[in-house]
Amino acid sequence: MEELGIYMLFFDRAGYGDSDANPKRCLKSDATDVEELADALQLGDKFYVVGCSMGGYVAWSCLHYIPHRSGQSSSYALQSSSRILLQRSFR
Repeated sequence: MEELGIYMLFFDRAGYGDSDANPKRCLKSDATDVEELADALQLGDKFYVVGCSMGGYVAWSCLHYIPHRSGQSSSYALQSSSRILLQRSFR
């Protein structure tokens, strides 16, 4: 995927993994964290965001708070009772 210029980046939200919890966190702070990380990694002016499960909140927050940076975002949810994968794409 590197020759195509495609990189997959995974990160822990604040308060998870080895990071410190911050009770004042909100959806907007998730989006600004993604934006700051993209800038630090020099991903460019636009990038794609995909969120699975709870990551769907982060994908939505990017669309809502930093739409000028999002090329496209997708949110995936798994419905456990029928095991159907649902996709909702945002443009």
